[in-house]
Amino acid sequence: STIRSIAEGIKNNSVDIDDPAYGPVKDILNEISRELTIKNVTPTETALFIFQLKEAIIISINKEYAKNHEKSAEAVLIINRQLDKLGLFTFEVYANTKESIIKEQADAIL
Repeated sequence: STIRSIAEGIKNNSVDIDDPAYGPVKDILNEISRELTIKNVTPTETALFIFQLKEAIIISINKEYAKNHEKSAEAVLIINRQLDKLGLFTFEVYANTKESIIKEQADAIL
């Protein structure tokens, strides 16, 4: 699942979304972003989908590390970095998908 892939990155202290652990989550986000772009959903709305995960995950992290505030703070920093990068990833997918759609439309006209 998306959240499990993100959690794996936290466990590895990885904020590099090019890490193979992020492959499944990027595949899911790529598909979601492409579908939303085709439906004319804005890139902001698409990225907000990712950013809304933050609150739920941070609550979960705080519960998990309730007695270890240092570990909790470290995990929250990692999740913020991860989800920010994943939000930007969805914007890249949006831009690439939109460009592809415009090219297909131009080719159809010619």
